[in-house]
Amino acid sequence: MMVGIIVNAEDIMSAEALKGAHFVNQCNRRRIPLIFLQNSSPVKENVLMSSTVACDRSKMVSAIATANVPKISITVSACYDDDLLLMVIL
Repeated sequence: MMVGIIVNAEDIMSAEALKGAHFVNQCNRRRIPLIFLQNSSPVKENVLMSSTVACDRSKMVSAIATANVPKISITVSACYDDDLLLMVIL
C-alpha cells in the first residue's frame, strides 16, 4: 500500500512548511494515507519566528487538519514546542 511519509529532523521553517503543505494536499487528493515521523530539538529562547515563517507553518497546519486521509504520528526521539503541534494535528 502506498503511504506518504513526512519527516522532520530540525525545526520546520518556511520552505519546509510550504513543501509539507503541498505534499499533504497532493496525498489528500490521491487518497494516500500519511505517516509523520517527528524529531526536533528544543528551540533556543532568543530565537524569534518571523511572520512569514508563522504564516507558512499555518498553511501546513491547515493542510494537515483538512486532509481526509488516515494520519499516523510517530515521535522518533524527541519533539519540542510547536513542532509537536505542527505535526500532530489530527
